[in-house]
Amino acid sequence: MYEVDPTSNSTQVSLWTAYKVQFEPVTQSPAVPAMLAAQNVIKLAGTAYPSAVPTIIDGVDRRFIVIGLKARRRTGASRRNELSELLRLIAAVDLHSWRW
Repeated sequence: MYEVDPTSNSTQVSLWTAYKVQFEPVTQSPAVPAMLAAQNVIKLAGTAYPSAVPTIIDGVDRRFIVIGLKARRRTGASRRNELSELLRLIAAVDLHSWRW
């Protein structure tokens, strides 16, 4: 999905879209918790990737980005590994104690 790169940035929309594409089919089951809201996924980017910083760049063209994060090139095997990694990171975050 993503990897840390201090010289890169990704849009917050691309981060949310990647999360949505990955988890929306799974969350259709009543046994699975609902998906997180976009703003929460973006805030949690800093937990999953400690050097990533969600930010807004003001100007003529206002941009919502995550500094220090870039899309990872992947193969079929790496996609399965990334999904496992993402599930582990989400499970490690205590969402009830998180300050939204």
